[in-house]
Amino acid sequence: MIWSFTKPDLSPAGLKRLIPVILVIVAVQLAWWAGIKPWLFEFAKPQNHEILNVQAAELPAPTVAALSSAAFTPTTLPWESCCEAHYQAIRFEIRLDKVPPDGLGMVSGPAVDNFITLVNGHIVQGEGRMIAPTASYHGNTRRVYRLPEAALQPGVNRIDVIMTRNVIPWFDFNVPYIDPRGYDVMKAVTAERSFVMNEYMLIGGVMTGLVAVAAFVLAWRARDRGLLLWLGAMAGFYSLKILFYGWEDPPFSPEFRIWYYFAVANLAPAALLCFIDVWTGHGYRYLRWAVCGLCGLILLAFAVAFATNPTTAFDFASDTTDLFGISVGMAAVARFAWHLVSRREGRSLQLAILLLCMTTVISDRVNEWLLNRADSDFEMVVPLLIVALGLAFLSHNIRLFQSAGDLNAYLAEELKRKEAELAEGYQRQADMARVATLNEERQRIMRDMHDGIGGQLIALLLSSRKGPVGQDDLTRSLGVMVDELRLMIDSMDSAGDSLSDALAAFRERIEPRLSSAGIELRWRDMSEGATPAYGPQTVLQIFRILQEAVTNVFKHAASRSVEIAIVAVADAAHPVRIDIVDDGQGIKTGKKSGHGLDNMQERARSIGARLSIESGATGTGVHLHLPAV
Repeated sequence: MIWSFTKPDLSPAGLKRLIPVILVIVAVQLAWWAGIKPWLFEFAKPQNHEILNVQAAELPAPTVAALSSAAFTPTTLPWESCCEAHYQAIRFEIRLDKVPPDGLGMVSGPAVDNFITLVNGHIVQGEGRMIAPTASYHGNTRRVYRLPEAALQPGVNRIDVIMTRNVIPWFDFNVPYIDPRGYDVMKAVTAERSFVMNEYMLIGGVMTGLVAVAAFVLAWRARDRGLLLWLGAMAGFYSLKILFYGWEDPPFSPEFRIWYYFAVANLAPAALLCFIDVWTGHGYRYLRWAVCGLCGLILLAFAVAFATNPTTAFDFASDTTDLFGISVGMAAVARFAWHLVSRREGRSLQLAILLLCMTTVISDRVNEWLLNRADSDFEMVVPLLIVALGLAFLSHNIRLFQSAGDLNAYLAEELKRKEAELAEGYQRQADMARVATLNEERQRIMRDMHDGIGGQLIALLLSSRKGPVGQDDLTRSLGVMVDELRLMIDSMDSAGDSLSDALAAFRERIEPRLSSAGIELRWRDMSEGATPAYGPQTVLQIFRILQEAVTNVFKHAASRSVEIAIVAVADAAHPVRIDIVDDGQGIKTGKKSGHGLDNMQERARSIGARLSIESGATGTGVHLHLPAV
């Protein structure tokens, strides 16, 4: 909807209809302001030492040496300073009748980027970097700092706090709390406050971040996509704001960090207003466009201001953020009021929760702008309310599908389709692998038959044409062909699942063959268990190379012995070498060797191995260098 106004119902019946809704709104407001907030988020103050002789000084550097030479002037707490110096110091004293054995605890007063605390000249607290403009932001950590017993003394104790600011021009130092009963008592008294300021805020940021992710993911399938998108934006911007407080050392410039803070501080309430507008069910698109456009202009103005003059930009951004938050809050209240008088609304509790979010925005911005008091009602209430709203909307009020039946049918259909696609893909892959393997083995068998049995048959045929073939020659030729057939049949068997299994199977098969041919086998395994864990295809290729090498010994070497050694070598790329060395006649120069050696080289290249062959009058050595996994 762009602009389409429904006539308000101000009749007695229409106004009477508003009474239950107004009662729920009042009840939720009272529950927060008079119940939950004072109960959970207003804390008992610890006892406090009297703070004496408060002084302040501007420092040229954040060091103990600069502190000792600084010109301190008397002042009072709370204290603030502006606008040019990067470093300031506050000095005060406390008087102790006796030193507690566990030391003292201090809830520190500075509101700065980082600080160092000294007690009687001894540094007792200090983390991260202090040099501006690259100081870290450990000053944002809200916790009890320990003043150790060893640094304290009976009587007057001087406490110095060295402070640094990167971009923000204001230094603030509130009255610190130092409980005279000791550190452990201070820690116990402030435990609830510490939990809310640290763990609660962190948990809230994480939970709202998860709500944001869930909303954006579900928006992809939702019918009410706008509602989910604005819920995700609202939760996401809040989560990013909490990240600002906990990010002690961000990897970007201090100017961008402050711009980032003011950006999310404006975007979070703006997203809440847009969410409320969509939630009503008859939202005004131009209203959301206007809010987004105004936010964009504000953030652009902030960017220009921080790029040109960061010192004055902070006050400009702070005042603008306060005014924008108040305006957005009032606009949301007006939008709710118009919705109530123009429409029937049965979601009273949800409306009251959303209105409470906006009243906390207004409260925080008014206190910051008019009273210069930094309240965090919005940060405190939003984690509870966003999670409650997220659960309510995601569980009950968002129609992701027309019905549960549609959802079940859709999921069943998608599951069936995916299963069919996977089954078809697996079958196609298996068929292709089977065909490729069969073709490869067929080609190999054809080459082996051509080079081995085929060559023997041709030689036998030519000899028979020249005259009768002697019995000894015929017996020898037939024996060679039988050995060829045995080797071919062996090569069709599987090699095993691992290289160790394949080598064991290879030795088991060739040893009797070599023995029957009068060839002694010497097998040496010096791999020291370092054989790589190859896949089945690689193992098969290694097995075939070894078979081809031994076949050549049978066919051509005329050797009396063959040595096969598995050796671990100091080569990261090829850590294992397999040597097959015979004492035969070597490879004769100029003799056609068929395709055997070419096949071995091709198989080696296919698995990333390196094959080298050395031959001479005293025999032939085949060296297979296996690749690393």
